[in-house]
Order: sequence, then C-alpha cells, then structure tokens
Amino acid sequence: RGLAPLVALALSEDTNTKGEASRAIANLAANADVQQTLLKEGVLLPMVKALEIDDINCQRFSALCLANLATTIASQIKVVQAGAIRPLVALAHNPTGQLEGRRYAVLALANLSATVANHAVMIEEGVLHALFSLSNSADVMSQYYVGCALANLSCAVGNHAIMVEQGGLQPLITLAYASDPDVHQQAAAALRGLSVSTENKMKVVQEGGLEPLTRLLASEDVEILREVCAGLNNLSLGDENKFEIA
Repeated sequence: RGLAPLVALALSEDTNTKGEASRAIANLAANADVQQTLLKEGVLLPMVKALEIDDINCQRFSALCLANLATTIASQIKVVQAGAIRPLVALAHNPTGQLEGRRYAVLALANLSATVANHAVMIEEGVLHALFSLSNSADVMSQYYVGCALANLSCAVGNHAIMVEQGGLQPLITLAYASDPDVHQQAAAALRGLSVSTENKMKVVQEGGLEPLTRLLASEDVEILREVCAGLNNLSLGDENKFEIA
C-alpha cells in the first residue's frame, strides 16, 4: 500500500514533495472511514510540522488535512495532543499569510471548537485574536468559519468573560452585518450565546449589537430568525435593555 511511503514523503526535506504529499493526505482525510488508518500511520507529526513551513502548499494542505481529521471527536483528541492548535492559530492569525491557508486553519479551529473540552487550550493559545483578525475578511468562507468557531466557543458560559474582554463583540457585530445569510446565522448564534451571561446583556446593546439583530428580523431564513429571537429574549431579561429593544 502507498500510505506509509506517502507519510514518509510528507517529512521530505524537499518542500515541493512535502506539499504534494500533504495534498494527497488531506484528500484521503476527507473520508471518515480512512481517518483512523491515517492516524495509525502517523500523519499528525508531518502535518503539524508542515504548518510551520513557509510554503503555501505545505501550509494550506496540512491545515486542510487537520480540518478534515477534526470532524470526529476521536480524531480531535489526537490532533490536540499532537500540538496542532498553536501552529493553526499562528497560521490563521498571520496577516501576510495566503488566504486559503488561513481559511483552512480557521476551519480546523472551528471543527475543534465543536468540543467544549478543547476550548481551554484553544483560548490559552490565542485563538480569539486569530478569529477576530478574519472577521472582516472579504472571503465569505473565512467569515463563516470564524462565525462557527465563535458560536461554538460562546456555548460555554465559562468563555463569555474572556471573549468580551478580548474584544469579541465588535467582530461578531461585523459578521452580523455581512452579506451572507450563513454568516448571519453563526453571528446571531454567538451573540445569543454571549447574551446569556448577565454581565454581557448591557454590553451587547452598548456596543451596537441590537441594531444588526433587529435588522435580521427581516430575514426569511427560519434558522436565522430562531437565533435572533433567542438572542433578543436573552437581552430583554436585562431591565436596562427593555426600553432600547422596545
């Protein structure tokens, strides 16, 4: 079989070879039935190392591979244990990095954020500022993945204080004003999550979160409307917000 030699080539000193091997492994990782075999063959080490190489193909295809692997909880645990979060955060946060590589890095982080147990190490490694840096990207898919990650992180009340303290409301408001309805849904979900906390109810309104939410009430998408209504419900529980909402 060709998997073991392919993994060996992903550790090649030749950058082009490493990039093409990473591309092939990323394609294989898209099949959930193959993922455990890939992990047993040791793909994580070369993929994590490839993230740190200053080469477009190495970075984007290793990030894509990790994003594909991070779609299952069993694989997520091993991705985190392999030390992938730090280089993924660095790639996503790099303003001079190639957009596709940054997009795949954010996708991987969004997938990892679906598991609450991963949140602490992600926040510790600086994931929030990496996500915020792409909130105003012209790339819709990057915005969507950022929204997904922030919505996932906002599901845990323990993350609320640091998300707001590090400036998370403005990026979410930016996403709520985006042109894509899928981005709207994720932004509304994150604002809904953050507004559960009593201390955030007034902050969301003070920073301008009410206007994009009320604008989204005109949407015909039931999932967006569900998130917006839940968010407005949370905000309305704060006495100081009742007049603003009315």
